Amino acid sequence: MQITTSSLVRSTGLAAMGAGIIFAGIQPIHPLDVLSSVTTPQWAIIQTLKTIMSFLGLIGLAGLYVRQVKEAGWLAKAGYLVFSIFWAFTSALAYVEAFVLPMLATVAPQYVEGFLGVFNGHPTDFNMGAVPVLYSIAGAGYVLGGVLFGIATFRAGVLPRWGAVIAASTAH
Repeated sequence: MQITTSSLVRSTGLAAMGAGIIFAGIQPIHPLDVLSSVTTPQWAIIQTLKTIMSFLGLIGLAGLYVRQVKEAGWLAKAGYLVFSIFWAFTSALAYVEAFVLPMLATVAPQYVEGFLGVFNGHPTDFNMGAVPVLYSIAGAGYVLGGVLFGIATFRAGVLPRWGAVIAASTAH
């Protein structure tokens, strides 16, 4: 089996589809971001899926960018870089939610509540370090990167324009 650029780009398309399917699938069943949820089986499954989704999204976005790099220009590069920040930071945060918070839930519940407070808008007196900053940067990367990349994809005309419109419009 010979690996070609075309087959690699197709593989990244499958990764992007997988990320989208996970994203849509976990939204209606995501447990509340509260301490009592962190030790449940549902939490473990959803957060693990979120971690996988983030890595698949990063791979899929790279493939979308490579597929249209010549036609999409600097705007796609900017959108790709900013959107990649979202996926990278989200993967780190999701990993902590999946594999670190459950272990800390009983020994350091104040930290877990503080971590979750970043996401659910319940501030805490506990020093969360860089977590709120990472979360804010990830949110900005999602909005700005999605809009920039969606516009660049639409303008390039290589990939379906309806997909570019959806990407740009759902990023806010």
